[in-house]
Amino acid sequence: MSAPRPQPAPALRERWIAVAGCAPSAHNTQPWRPVPTGSGVRLTVDPARTLPEADPRHEDLHLSLGCWVEALAIAAAESGWSLQTGPVSGVGPDLVLDFRFTRTSAPALTGFTVRELRARQVDRGRLLPDDRALDAAVAEFAALPGCSDLALSQLPEPLFSHLQAQSATHVLSTPAMAAETLGWLRLDPRDPAYQRDGLTADCLRLPAGTRMLAPVLGARAAPVVARALARVQPLARRVLCTADTVKTLPAATAASSAVRAVLPGIGRPPARLVVWGRAEDSGTDPIAGIARGRDLLRLWLVLGRHGLRVAAHSELKDCPDTREGLRAFLGRRGREGEPCGVFSAGRSSSPVPRAPRLPV
Repeated sequence: MSAPRPQPAPALRERWIAVAGCAPSAHNTQPWRPVPTGSGVRLTVDPARTLPEADPRHEDLHLSLGCWVEALAIAAAESGWSLQTGPVSGVGPDLVLDFRFTRTSAPALTGFTVRELRARQVDRGRLLPDDRALDAAVAEFAALPGCSDLALSQLPEPLFSHLQAQSATHVLSTPAMAAETLGWLRLDPRDPAYQRDGLTADCLRLPAGTRMLAPVLGARAAPVVARALARVQPLARRVLCTADTVKTLPAATAASSAVRAVLPGIGRPPARLVVWGRAEDSGTDPIAGIARGRDLLRLWLVLGRHGLRVAAHSELKDCPDTREGLRAFLGRRGREGEPCGVFSAGRSSSPVPRAPRLPV
C-alpha cells in the first residue's frame, strides 16, 4: 500500500490564496472564489462579480481566472510546491477547477517571485515610452518556457487612436451595460467598498473633486444615468466615429511628430500592444482562456521586471466593431488570430495608487 501523498499545511495554502488575490481582473471585480479542500484548492466563481453585459462570452472572466491561477502557482512554487491542475467543468460563472500540490525535492521555479507579483500595478496615468526596455521585455517573454499560443504585436498610434475613439461609446450601447459599468465605480473614499474592489477614483486618476459625482454616478443612481447615457449614445458615436475622424488622423500624427522634433520626448505615446492567439474561442473554451490568462500575467510581470507598467484597454477587444478592426490589422500582416488583450506599456511618470483588494 503506497504512502499517502504529502499535502501542504492549511495555513500555507491560505497564504498562497491570499497572494493569488492580488491578481488582475476586469473592472477589479475579483471574481474568483477559492475554497481549500482536503487535497488542495477548488476554484469557483462568484456570479455577482462577473460582467454579463460587458463580457457575455466570459472571455475576460476566464482571463482573470487564469491570472489568479498563475499567481497561485507562483506563490506555491516559492514555497517548494508545484501546482497540478485537474479537469475543468462548467463555463463562465459555472466554472469549477480543482488543484493539487506536489512537493518538490528542490524549490519549484516558475521564473517569478511573490515580490514581483505584489509589485505589479496597472497605471492609468501618463506612461512614458521606453523602446529599449520594451524590446528586452518582449525578447524575454518570447523565451519563457511553457507558454501557450500567445503572440504580441504593436499597434500604430493612428490606428490605436481611431479604435479607442470608436470604442468609447461601447459602454453606453445599452442601459444595462452602462449601469453595470457605473455600478463598479468607486468615486467616494468614504464608500465602504472603496477599499475592497471596483474602479476607484484614485486608480482611475480622477481629480479629487470627483467625489461630488458619487451621488450621481453611484450604484443607486446608475440605472437612471445609464438610460440617459444610452439615449445620447448614437449621437456620440456619430461624432467620434465618422469618416472625417479617420481622415484627420494623418494630419494629427504629422502635427505631433512636428512637436516631438522641436521638443524631443514631449507628447510621445507609450507602446500600444495587442495580444492575440489562435482563433479558438477563449470564452466558450475555458481551458484556452485560463491558459491565456496565465500567460498574460507572465507578460505583465516580465514588463514589470524591466520597469514598465501597463494600462489595459479591454474595450477595444470587447466592442464588436473595434474587435473586427484588430482582426483586420492582424490579417493585413499575415497573422490570423483572435485578439484577447490590448494595453499600453511604458514607464510610470508618477507614483501609482494601489488597487483595493477584498479581505481574505
